[in-house]
Amino acid sequence: MCQPAAHILLIDDVPANLSIMLDLLESEGHRVSVANSAAEGLRRAQSELPDLILLDVMMPEEDGLSVCRRLKLGGTTQHIPVIFMTSLDDLQDRLAGFDAGGVDYVAKPLQLAEVLSRVRTHLELSMLRRQLAEQNQQLRQARDELERRVHARTAALQEEIEERRRAEIEVQRSSEQIHDLYNNAPCGYHSLDADGICVRVNDTQVNWLGYPRSDLVGRPLIDLLPYRSATVFRKAFALIKQRGWVQDVELQLVRRDGTFLPVLMSATAVRDADDRFVMTRSTLYDLSERKKSEELIRHMAHHDPLTGLANRTLFQQRLGHLISQARRRNESVATMFLDLDLFNQINDSFGHAVGDLVLREVSKRLSRCLRDSDALARWGGDEFVVALSAPDVHQCATRVAQNMLRELSEPVLVESHELHLSGSVGISLYPADGLDARTLLRAADTAMYHAKECARGSWKFFTPELTANVQHRTKLAALLHGALQRNELSLEYQPQVDIDSGRIIGVEALMRWHRPDLGAIPPTEFIPIAEDTGLIHQLGDWALERACEQAKRWHDRGYRDLTLAVNVSVRQLVDPNIAERLISILRRTGLRASTLELEITENLLLQPTDDILRLLNDLTELGVRLTVDDFGIGYSSLSYLHRYPIKALKIDRSFISRIGVALHNDTIVEAIIALAQSLHLHVLAEGVETPAQVDFLRARGCLVAQGFLFSRPVDAERLTALLEPKGASAMFRQEAELADGSPSDGFFTMK
Repeated sequence: MCQPAAHILLIDDVPANLSIMLDLLESEGHRVSVANSAAEGLRRAQSELPDLILLDVMMPEEDGLSVCRRLKLGGTTQHIPVIFMTSLDDLQDRLAGFDAGGVDYVAKPLQLAEVLSRVRTHLELSMLRRQLAEQNQQLRQARDELERRVHARTAALQEEIEERRRAEIEVQRSSEQIHDLYNNAPCGYHSLDADGICVRVNDTQVNWLGYPRSDLVGRPLIDLLPYRSATVFRKAFALIKQRGWVQDVELQLVRRDGTFLPVLMSATAVRDADDRFVMTRSTLYDLSERKKSEELIRHMAHHDPLTGLANRTLFQQRLGHLISQARRRNESVATMFLDLDLFNQINDSFGHAVGDLVLREVSKRLSRCLRDSDALARWGGDEFVVALSAPDVHQCATRVAQNMLRELSEPVLVESHELHLSGSVGISLYPADGLDARTLLRAADTAMYHAKECARGSWKFFTPELTANVQHRTKLAALLHGALQRNELSLEYQPQVDIDSGRIIGVEALMRWHRPDLGAIPPTEFIPIAEDTGLIHQLGDWALERACEQAKRWHDRGYRDLTLAVNVSVRQLVDPNIAERLISILRRTGLRASTLELEITENLLLQPTDDILRLLNDLTELGVRLTVDDFGIGYSSLSYLHRYPIKALKIDRSFISRIGVALHNDTIVEAIIALAQSLHLHVLAEGVETPAQVDFLRARGCLVAQGFLFSRPVDAERLTALLEPKGASAMFRQEAELADGSPSDGFFTMK
């Protein structure tokens, strides 16, 4: 049925949401009014009496639930249907919305197709209610007229009969319209009796399932559900009988051809005059497209976008599974680390586009050397890893290594170039070389570097003689225990710059360790040691307090808006006392919490626990801003950006370094920036080293960056100099000199 244009009122404090929804609804022919506050929304609702209201739940001055309650108390506005727009996904939040008088929810980020579907449905229901009210009024008028005429004169009997006939025709026409709406709705409708047997079903659901209507009516719905969904439905059906409704119950229906149809069910109970349960009326929404999107996101999160192979996350899961299986069966597992020899020369000589094609070809060749039960992944760059289990694992790993190197030795033809490759393979064995995935990978990596040292294009098994790096790590762990007491640790700060104005708006605090005998020890070496030994709590608290003290000194010098970013490890954040320690540090140093940013990794957000959510909410309530560091290199599930109180994304330097080098890399950076903007998150780029990268980021709306183009990490005194106007001028002179090829002044240098 063609839906007439309606008057719709949008109430949302976010202009971007209003703009999107305004364009969407006006494109459907509707007349749309907008209000960007609760007070304005109430005034417009009372003065304009729209047909439908789309209402944001989270607004600063008054939330949407309160606004809805006030609308329902108004005599002229109480019948206007209200659909909530919210990012809240908790069942209790939805129940609160319905208690407030809302008729439906649409989830943020908004799915436009879903919004249109729900708007159409509730406009149609509203129109039908008005039509029925008008018809009832007509019937009452007809009845009154007939009674008056009967009492007035008998001669008017024929006219009364004719009036009744006209009224019946109108009722029949309306009934047919309702029947058409029921059967042609975009969602499925059915009614179940007290025993769960289908007594009515619309055409949409019949078409979904592929059964004749006669096979559905009179049949228990549970017959169309697989075991798990049947269990869920039994609980939901009991709830309907008990409390009268259920909302958003996810089920799978079995089609006639045996395939599954994912649906979202909402249902209400129908009771008789004695409040006895009679039947349910259920609405089903097809989730097929949403499930496809979720599956695509899961695949992208577990696979390398270039080669299609498993990524680190998925490989470690598979290796862990092989280890568990081998432990039960008393078998062995081989872990293999393969690195292409001198692959960087291909990128340097022919460009990264050719290098990417080579990596795709290598992944195909390596796949041909393995069984379906073996695990293969791209570890990163030109590194690949393999895990396999076999009774004769030593011989099997040797054979696979030989086959892989033989495949690599065959020339690769790419864009008329004949390229010759070789690789080095390191192999470790479970349980001889390690009992967990991390240890086995480290041992295989050590063996691979030994193979490179011996002869490129070879393979080596891990042996105890290759443990010099392990000994070095042990030595560092022992030295790290007294590093604070010996004053060997210090902090450096790298500016975070507004690339439009050149103003330093924040700094990132970075820990440094310098030994008189060993020199500067990279954080990539000693931070993992600190995490493994538990020293990270002591070192992290020291670094956080020193950084806050220094930031407070900068604020006292007049740079009160300067933000401080501090990296916090997963082990620090899972400590239940982290919030109390942070409060104590902020109180001692006097630093405003609103100027402190904690940079966390994606790995923490992959633990979907209430404890993690509660912890992050506690930190946010203190006023601290949470930033996802190195965004894009981990699991990168979009769901956590919605679930957790994240305020900013930091694009990993590996993506920034390849801007303008690989098209798919540019697309990823653009997608991350667009994602952050759509979710109203701040976005920052790290590792910026060229003016071309700045131009790319500026053009796409990423206006905050840090990197060697602006400054290396420097001590507090040098950073203070950079904060002065002449320091900012020097920074821009360096960028201009780099852009035209002239040398820098020497203060700001590149690696």
